[in-house]
Amino acid sequence: MQQSLSFDSITVKIFNSKLWSTITGHKQGESEIIKGINGKISSGQVMAIIGPSGAGKTTLLETLALQPKIINNKNIKIYGEIKVDNQVLSREYMAKYCSFMPQNDSLWPSLTCYENLMYCAKLYNTFDSEDTFINDRINDVINSLGLSSCKDVPVGSPFIRGLSGGQRRRVSLGCELMKKNIKFLFLDEPTSGLDAASAAEIMKLINKVSKDLNVGIITSIHQPSSHIFYEFDQLLLISKGRTAYFGKANESIDYFKNSGKCMEKAMNPADFLLEIVNSDFNDNNAEVDNILSLWEERESNLEEISFLTDDEEIEEDNFNNFKSICSRIYLLVCRTFLSYKRDPALYLLRVLMYGFMSVFLGLTYYDVTNTQKDIPDMFFCILWVTAFFSYMGMVSLPAFSIEKDTAVKEITNGMYGLAEYVTSISLVQVPIILLCSIVASVGPYWIPVLNNLFTRYLSFLAIFAMHLYVVESLGVLIASIIPNFVIGLIIFCSALSQMFVFNGFFISVANMPKFLIWIYYTSPFAYTNQALFKIVFSGQKMHGMNKCLRKLKYPCYGDTGNDVLDAISNSDLNYNDINIWEWFGVLIAFAIIMRFSFYYYLRSSVFDVRKRK
Repeated sequence: MQQSLSFDSITVKIFNSKLWSTITGHKQGESEIIKGINGKISSGQVMAIIGPSGAGKTTLLETLALQPKIINNKNIKIYGEIKVDNQVLSREYMAKYCSFMPQNDSLWPSLTCYENLMYCAKLYNTFDSEDTFINDRINDVINSLGLSSCKDVPVGSPFIRGLSGGQRRRVSLGCELMKKNIKFLFLDEPTSGLDAASAAEIMKLINKVSKDLNVGIITSIHQPSSHIFYEFDQLLLISKGRTAYFGKANESIDYFKNSGKCMEKAMNPADFLLEIVNSDFNDNNAEVDNILSLWEERESNLEEISFLTDDEEIEEDNFNNFKSICSRIYLLVCRTFLSYKRDPALYLLRVLMYGFMSVFLGLTYYDVTNTQKDIPDMFFCILWVTAFFSYMGMVSLPAFSIEKDTAVKEITNGMYGLAEYVTSISLVQVPIILLCSIVASVGPYWIPVLNNLFTRYLSFLAIFAMHLYVVESLGVLIASIIPNFVIGLIIFCSALSQMFVFNGFFISVANMPKFLIWIYYTSPFAYTNQALFKIVFSGQKMHGMNKCLRKLKYPCYGDTGNDVLDAISNSDLNYNDINIWEWFGVLIAFAIIMRFSFYYYLRSSVFDVRKRK
């Protein structure tokens, strides 16, 4: 079915506060990035958006594709109309029938070229097609994109050697071609990083896809060759955020010739167009302004654009049926686990670090026994176990910061739902954190033998694993809120330090400042350490009490572990009254709250949360 997408008087304004202007050096106040741009594209056509650097190509493309970084930004206001067949373009339609490929490749670095395409195909189609059909589709795309020689090569990361920049670009394009029933495709610099021959082949493929699948394709492109230029059906030339020309690409040269701008015979038409509208290196800016004014037809009264009706979301009933949800969660769990297993930066290095520190702590407290003089060392052994291995959770921040961009793109493109993504990573992290907890606890628990009952170790492990899962949840939450992982690491470590100090052992609850006591009640360290103390000491026979009373060279705690717990208790905190499984439930509640907070925050980065004006 033939469809058309039109945009009328698109204007994008951004407001820079005084503080932000001071930090970034941008102009304070409101400024227009895009100014009254119009255009239209039909199914089976390719529209190119070209212009000098800083002209607003990417901003315009992201606005037309309803990208969250533009639509959900409270400092950005968008005016005009974007319609599909005279109906306002909604996020629902965008997620089901459109896809956006960003300028920066958002792929899974530890998966191969084929695996990235396979999971995209299955997640987009949710088992609607037979595996043989999906495999044939993937192989056709791989052959068309010239990726046959590297189909089994990982995409690559700083820790994994993989594809070149141009090959990654082609894989990104292939991922979006996997979507079924696609109507419009938005591509930001699809030929970036490609040589001239590869770029020409990719544009041929884009044109072929547009015609064969009856898809309307809007692409921004920086400096196309003459061969690529004539592949476009429609051309939108912009400068300073304004339209200089819109129409058929092969008629653009004649339009400017009639305006007194003639192109040299041997010149690339794209180079000619970019040269005459580039005000950065043009001594006569008035000529550029004159070109823009000749085309400009701006509306005098603008209304703020609306995308969604109230309570409208991306998912539809057929997208949300139980079988499809379970299928997508299963696929996401498989993909995430495979990615985590292969990427050493995610969990392999952490397990190795945990193993090293586990042995180190165990050997450090090797001579500790359950005697009066060694009881303080037993306390500190437990404290360092929770502290050291919590801080090592910081490696999750940079890893998730990279993963977040890919997830946001895939969710925005309608590949799967946000709740499914959050559920999948929450499930995958459970066995991984359990493995880390076993590795981390074996050394400091069994080398000095804090308690020789194996059942006590299992309880110790359960509490400790739940604590690390809470810390992992905190790290994922901070990484989702703070885009700069260096700042995220600072906040993460600062938060852990504050919660560790307010665990109820270093300072009594009665002596905590009233305005800071909330840290104690929200500190997972408080509940974890109290439960671990109870597990290790309760019911255990402590030796050397008589000798301690005779010498009085060190504190005497008592003949039993319960006496020890009484000795460190106070009126506000009695360790013997601690119910370890209640505290385990509190840790579970912390993890759930943080995961829901993660979901809620990421939701604002994915869905259009603006209400209709």
